[in-house]
Amino acid sequence: MLLKSLGLRVYITDAEGTPLPEYQEKQTKEDSIECWVPSIEGANFQIHWEITDSVSATTGCDSCAIPYFDGVRLKGKIASSGKNTGRLYGYPVGPTTIRLYQFEKRQFTDEEDTILTNEISTEDIGTIRLKVVWGQEVQKRRAPYYCNNTDPTPGPIHEKMAKKGCWDAARLGPITDATGRQQTFCKFIKNKEIVPGNFLFRYAAKDVLEAQGIIPPTAKPALPTEVNPQVKMELFATNFSRKRGRSSSLEDTKGIIAHTKRLKAGDIMKSQV
Repeated sequence: MLLKSLGLRVYITDAEGTPLPEYQEKQTKEDSIECWVPSIEGANFQIHWEITDSVSATTGCDSCAIPYFDGVRLKGKIASSGKNTGRLYGYPVGPTTIRLYQFEKRQFTDEEDTILTNEISTEDIGTIRLKVVWGQEVQKRRAPYYCNNTDPTPGPIHEKMAKKGCWDAARLGPITDATGRQQTFCKFIKNKEIVPGNFLFRYAAKDVLEAQGIIPPTAKPALPTEVNPQVKMELFATNFSRKRGRSSSLEDTKGIIAHTKRLKAGDIMKSQV
């Protein structure tokens, strides 16, 4: 999605970097835009942001992208001034380990009083939000103790949300080795005078999006066209006539040959007499 007024683009890709298709994109405010994307259970995903047009207010500033899963804030990432792109793909939980972003099957409960319901708004369930802010990074250092094994959705949600198609959940996958990836942490001082960009991605499985009319249904292969019975009879009659015509011609030919043989036999008998 692109916010032209802020010169910012944000999109979600699969693990290979292929952008997910976006549906029903709409800009809700000058600094906010949203759309729908399909989710696949068990698939990893990444969030990319890009500065497409630098404005005078952001000159010399660093950009920081802060993700929210179901309204729960995760650690952000900074792109230094002069770097026009950034990528979020996981949550560091140690100096050499990380939990990759992943779509998983959501857990439900029939209990009215759930931990998750008390922590976040139901309007945030089934959403991935990215907030891009501007400022300066300071105190850069390697600090493994900054990491923790936070899960953005610590508990199940009420089963009534299943009726809204909230079957999938953006989560953190299993702990994965990240050896070779330098984990650097720093403090970010936000410039409050610069308007941030807000990008909201609502997600659901493809069949749910089709059922809700958000995306067009998948085209099904056309079935063989049924032939009209009357046409079938006409075709049968035509073929029968052709076969009968060929049979009659063959019988006529056989009769001519037999008659010729009889005539020749009669001539031979006469000459012998």
